[in-house]
Amino acid sequence: MTSMEELQQETKHVGKEDNQAGRSMEGITIFVEELQQEKKLVGKDVDQASGVSQQAISTTTHDELEKGGNEVVVPIEFSHGKEADPIGWLMGTPVEEKSSQSMITKPKLPKIPLERRETDEFQKYYEPRAVSIGPYHHGKPQLKQVEDLKLNLVNQFLCREGVKKPDELFNKFADQIKEFRSWYDEPSFTERIDEEKFVRMMFLDGCFVLMYISCVMFDELETLGIKNQILTLIQQDLWLLENQLPFAVFECLWEWEDNILPSSMMLCWFIDETFSIRANLSYFYSRRDEKKPSHLLDLLRMRFLGQDTDTGDTREHSSNYREEGITKSRLLRNVKELTAAGIHLKLDKSARLADIKFSYNCFHGKLTLPPITINGSTKTIFLNMIAYEMDNPQHYQFTSYLCFLDSLIDNADDVSEMRSAGVLENFLGSDHEVAELINQIGNDLVPEKDVYKSVKREIRRYFSGRKKVKVATWIAQVSRDHFGNPWTTIAIFAAAFAILLSVVQTYYTIFPLADKCNCNYLNGTVKTANRHL
Repeated sequence: MTSMEELQQETKHVGKEDNQAGRSMEGITIFVEELQQEKKLVGKDVDQASGVSQQAISTTTHDELEKGGNEVVVPIEFSHGKEADPIGWLMGTPVEEKSSQSMITKPKLPKIPLERRETDEFQKYYEPRAVSIGPYHHGKPQLKQVEDLKLNLVNQFLCREGVKKPDELFNKFADQIKEFRSWYDEPSFTERIDEEKFVRMMFLDGCFVLMYISCVMFDELETLGIKNQILTLIQQDLWLLENQLPFAVFECLWEWEDNILPSSMMLCWFIDETFSIRANLSYFYSRRDEKKPSHLLDLLRMRFLGQDTDTGDTREHSSNYREEGITKSRLLRNVKELTAAGIHLKLDKSARLADIKFSYNCFHGKLTLPPITINGSTKTIFLNMIAYEMDNPQHYQFTSYLCFLDSLIDNADDVSEMRSAGVLENFLGSDHEVAELINQIGNDLVPEKDVYKSVKREIRRYFSGRKKVKVATWIAQVSRDHFGNPWTTIAIFAAAFAILLSVVQTYYTIFPLADKCNCNYLNGTVKTANRHL
C-alpha cells in the first residue's frame, strides 16, 4: 500500500469520527484522493523520463569509448588577453565554470554552517527531536510519531478555518510555493523529494505549524492529542534553522479565507507571548510591508532586535575608533566591576536589544539594558540564531548582542547583579548555570560588526576620568556596604539620629537655654506684680 493510500485511509477514518465537519470533511477526503491519482500519473512520467535519459547517457558513453579507445586526450590551451586567468587555471577552475559559480546565490533557508555541524552539540541543538518542518529532515524514522499525526491536524486546521474548497486552496498554494524550492539547499534532498512531494510536504507542514500556534494562542493544546513532553520538544523544534518554512507559506494558508487577523500579526503575538517580548505590535503592523521576514526564526530575530534591525552605531572607520583599535573596542568590564565603579544597571522598558545605552555624570554612571529571560530553550534558540547570521553578512546584530552579554557576565555574581536590577530572569537553575551557558555561547564568537561600539567607548571614557571614578567608586562602596539592605539602612539612620540627639544634649548642657527662659519668665512676672501694687 502506498503512502498516499495510507493517508487516504487515515483521512477517511478521521472523516467518520468528526461528525461536526460535514461537507467540509468530505471535500477534504476527495481532495486527498485527487492528490493520490495525480501522484500516480506523475510517478509514471518520471520513471519513463528517467529511463530514456539513462539509455541516452549510456549510448553516448559507449560511442565515445568506441571512437577514442581507452585513452582520453584532453588538450590544454593557454588563453591570453582579458579572459586569461592564470590563478584559476592553476587551481583547475575554467573561466566559464568560475563565472557560473559566482552567479550561484546562497539559499535563503540554508543548512547549519560546516564549522557548527562538526561540533559535539550538533544533534542536541541543531536537529529536530520531535517534528520535521521542511525538506532537510523529512522522512527521518525518529520523527515518525508526529509525522503520522500531521494529516489529522491538517484536517482539523482546514475545518477550523472553514475552508470549503481545499482543492482550490491546494492548487493556489502549489502555484505560489514551487518557486520556494530554490530557497533551500536542493542537492541535500533532491533525490528524496520530487517537486510534487515537495509541494505536498510544504502544505502539510505549513498547516501543522499554524494549527499548533493557533492552539497555543487559544489555550487548546489538548485538542492536538499530543503529550506535554512532545509538545515541549515541538516548541523548540520550531526555532531550528534547518526546520524553517518560507514566510509566504503561512501567508498563503492563513489569509485564504480573509481572516481578520493577518498571519504576521498572529505570529507576532505568538512570539511575544512565548518570549515575553514587550514590543509595539501596531508599529510592526504599520511597517510590515517594508521588510518581511524570511521565515519564523527571522521573525523572532526581528522581534528581539526591533523592526529597525540596523539600529546602532555601525560606523566602523571613525578616527576615534581607529586610534582605539579593534581589539580594544571588544573589551568590556563585567557587571561586578561596573557596579563597583559606580555604574548602575537600569531596565529598558522598550525591550529592544539595539536600545542599550550608557550615560554618566560627576557621581555615577547608568547602563540601560533590555530584559532577557534564560530558560531551557535559550541555548537552542541562541545557537540557531547565530548560525542564521553566520550565513548572511548583513545580519550581525543578534550575534553582537550575545558578545556584549558575554562580556558583562563572567560568573554567578554578575548574573546575581543583573537579576537584582530586574534585567535578567532566570528560569534555568542556579546563577552559575546561567553564567556558564552565556560563556559557552560566547566562546570564540566574533560578530561582523560591533553594534555596541559607541556604548563601550563611553564606558571606557567614564573609566578614563580617574578622580571621577575614585569618587564614584567610594560612593558605590558606601552605598553597597551600608545601604545594601533595609535593616542596615534603618540602623544607620537610627545611629545618626542618636548622634544628633547627643550633640543637641551636649550643646544645651554647655549653654542651658532652659535657665535663661525661666529667669526671663520670673523677671517678667515680678515686674507685672509690682505694677499692680
